[in-house]
Amino acid sequence: MAWSKKTWVSLGVGTAVLLAVLLFYRAVWGDVPTLVAALDHCDELFCDFTRQYYPTGQALFETGQPSNGYFYTTAFALLMAVFARFELGTAVLLWGIFQLAALGLLFAAGYDLLERTHPARWLYWPLLLLSMPVMHNLKWGQVSIFVTGCILGTLALYRRGHGKAAMGLLVLGTAVKYYAALFLIYFLIKREWRLLLLFGLFSVLLIGVLPLALLGFDTNWQFYQFMSERIAHARSTWMLTDINSQNLGHLLARLRDPQPISQPLWQGIGYALAGGGLALAWLRLRRSGDACAPLFWTILLLSLPLFVETSWPHYFVYLPFAQVLLLQTVWSDKWPRPAKIVGLMLVAISILLSTMPFFMLWDDWRPFERWGMLFWANAALLLCWYLSQSSIVNRQS
Repeated sequence: MAWSKKTWVSLGVGTAVLLAVLLFYRAVWGDVPTLVAALDHCDELFCDFTRQYYPTGQALFETGQPSNGYFYTTAFALLMAVFARFELGTAVLLWGIFQLAALGLLFAAGYDLLERTHPARWLYWPLLLLSMPVMHNLKWGQVSIFVTGCILGTLALYRRGHGKAAMGLLVLGTAVKYYAALFLIYFLIKREWRLLLLFGLFSVLLIGVLPLALLGFDTNWQFYQFMSERIAHARSTWMLTDINSQNLGHLLARLRDPQPISQPLWQGIGYALAGGGLALAWLRLRRSGDACAPLFWTILLLSLPLFVETSWPHYFVYLPFAQVLLLQTVWSDKWPRPAKIVGLMLVAISILLSTMPFFMLWDDWRPFERWGMLFWANAALLLCWYLSQSSIVNRQS
């Protein structure tokens, strides 16, 4: 089937934007190694893949022990065992292809969920390419792009009537990072019992039965035992003070009170804020129906740094989607003029703080992370989201 003129125009504009962004990176950093070194410690491209994922895949059927810093499932380790069958250079190339495919998934899913007739939808592609969290994910060879793509893709497929495929995609994300299962809340509210049962079945097969069948009970048990011990050690030592953590509790403790005793207080505040946002989202979902489903998923994404302790910079790859969605919401809704101005300013602040043109103004990545620029970019969108709720309530009353 021949492509329409609109499709060709979209491809042309998208390609032009891609080339412009690549020229920007070339002009500022010169080459990939320099950009990789500028983003964080470890000057090696795909550092997490080469030092954690790949070694775990190599050792899985020999010692059954995850590498130091590996905090994922045995199901994901089995995937890494497939990559480990190749020489490291070939595996890195294949992982790069996986990263690009994951980025394509994140773009396609988010683009599908945005309002089609709103011109702000065109901003999603350049914001994604200029996103500091996206670049951070690509530098480390991390999985946040894939997991977030699965999360957004789940809603996109569900809204198109592909419930089974949606559950399968969410299971894939959950098999890598457990927090993806948080988005089942939406289906609980919708009382989609059949889909929830299907998710449970897929999860048991992929995360439970498959690793047990291939590795055996003892290896699985030892694997998770090693991993839980390392997680406990990380939570009580270096994770508390790691400047890369953009978690609310860690950031506030880092800026105001570095004593570990303050951690439960800050984490409690984070859970309370996340719970309040979820309650408001639930009320709006019941009132407005599926039309506000993307906004419901957005508050879940924006709430993650409030309670997920390992909120590293690459976790925030959802920011471009949330920024464009809230921009559409602020611009489309008939808000009072002052509220609209504040909402637009909050979205603009979020875009500024989370993109590479702003990151390049810092001489070093450390103060950028220490002061929590990505957390504040996320917080600006949270405030905008709360403003959207109050504006709608005032308008309806």
